[in-house]
Amino acid sequence: MLRLPIWLGMLGPAKLGMPLPVEFIDAATHLGKVFAERKIHLVYGGGNLGLMGSVS
Repeated sequence: MLRLPIWLGMLGPAKLGMPLPVEFIDAATHLGKVFAERKIHLVYGGGNLGLMGSVS
């Protein structure tokens, strides 16, 4: 079983309260689906917002 730790963060727009670009959210969601298809376990802090939430 492969476990992959990741951190996805935005230091620019997110810190300023601006919405994340839709393309970033779509890419993070796709990454999460690829992990699931390949049975790669995601190791992260458990957040459900932003890019981390999209991956999870």
